[in-house]
Amino acid sequence: MLKQVYFSIIVFVLMMSGLLVEGSTLSTKNSEVTKLLKLEKSFLNNVPFSRLRQIGKSSAVNNSLFWQGSSNIFKYTDERIAKMPEPSGGKEWQCFSEAIYFEARGESVKGQFAVAEVILNRVDSKRFPNSICKVVAQGTKKGRRHNCQFSYNCDGLTERIRNKAAYSVSKKVAKIMMGNEPRSITYGALYYHAKFVRPKWSRNLKRTATIGLHHFYIDN
Repeated sequence: MLKQVYFSIIVFVLMMSGLLVEGSTLSTKNSEVTKLLKLEKSFLNNVPFSRLRQIGKSSAVNNSLFWQGSSNIFKYTDERIAKMPEPSGGKEWQCFSEAIYFEARGESVKGQFAVAEVILNRVDSKRFPNSICKVVAQGTKKGRRHNCQFSYNCDGLTERIRNKAAYSVSKKVAKIMMGNEPRSITYGALYYHAKFVRPKWSRNLKRTATIGLHHFYIDN
């Protein structure tokens, strides 16, 4: 029963924190959404990080790629990340670390790298801003809730980093990816969403990968 409760919480988190496309709207009233988010976050903050990681891991033997085959072995394991020294960096690294934390802290290490790839792919794309901080903040200046590209920036709630162990992993992933690490697991993806939902905007895109709890896409 407890496992089902935890799982329901994670599903809700991912549904609310998945990558949104500009111009999308929620039919639920903002006040109701805010109340639900506050309730969800109060539960999530009490879920042990080890439990989040267990739920975020896929039970499938090979679900990382949807339509392409690959013999590549992902080299960054939990053990390897844990042995890395605590990194530091500038403003771009901090924006990157926070985005990975709030968007994918319940994912496996590979899932966090996948989200990081999308952010950097957007930085390199002419269709999006040309810096990490600008990419993760895109749409926030419009002042409308739930209408930015990364919803943790516009859900109307104060975001606090409460899980230091999870944040440490996110900081290390950000540092590695900013060091010109090859982006080889999402095949150039610019978008993603939780597997438990099917937003309308995804129907016109080409899925490149399924990693952990997210589907990844490129323009069709």
